Amino acid sequence: MRTPLWTGVTLFVSGIGFSYYSIYITQKEYKSTELYQTSIMHLKNYDPVLEYVGDPISIKRVEMAEYTDNNVTMVIPFRGPKGKAKLIVNGVRGASNEVILDHLDVELSRSKKTWTFFKAQNTDIVSQPKSLNCESESKLPEGHLVKCGS
Repeated sequence: MRTPLWTGVTLFVSGIGFSYYSIYITQKEYKSTELYQTSIMHLKNYDPVLEYVGDPISIKRVEMAEYTDNNVTMVIPFRGPKGKAKLIVNGVRGASNEVILDHLDVELSRSKKTWTFFKAQNTDIVSQPKSLNCESESKLPEGHLVKCGS
């Protein structure tokens, strides 16, 4: 016959196991979306970030996903041999309820500098923000933004 203590411990351990399993399933679902796959493809083809963090990059999880009426935002931390950064994925919900990539931002961990390197309307990928600072906004191609500070 089990004592109440063992029953409580069993329920507690089962609850933790279920929590980790649900987190695993949620992460797997995020990573299987076209929005995630397309965003990672653009990131891996963006040389300035690869120069900053090094190649290969390692992506473990989606840190946060926020869904509002028509917008989706995912924050995906990644790292390489030289450093860390975050990919901020911004999508919009289309007419048939599918999520379409709108723009991608990168936030560098050390400097906390953030800039948009991909916009859906302008498929050019920025290739020159190596010495990015607050004064360099005019050096970026039109349509690409720099937000300085945190």
